[in-house]
Amino acid sequence: VLRLHLNDGITDDSLSCLVKLQALNLGCFYQEASNPMITDKSIEQLTNLTKFVMSGNPPITDNSVSSLTNLTKLRLRENRRITDQSLRELTKLRELNLESFTEV
Repeated sequence: VLRLHLNDGITDDSLSCLVKLQALNLGCFYQEASNPMITDKSIEQLTNLTKFVMSGNPPITDNSVSSLTNLTKLRLRENRRITDQSLRELTKLRELNLESFTEV
């Protein structure tokens, strides 16, 4: 699991070499904007992800989440730009948590 909590130095370019990554944690319990420089541009390339935790990542939207069709576990908190629209595309999803979360 790659954990990137409160890391302003991580950008889309940083994640572009991690396309084989299977688990990513962008969660933060106590601050709304966790990783402001990570956007749809890099997330939509991480199609091998099976586990994904996001908390307070406003730049990430339905546009990228809908491409993560291998997800089996998704945990969201304070991600208001993720809606039912993208969740409908995640047919392999077995666990969805929209309130509080623990480690992936």
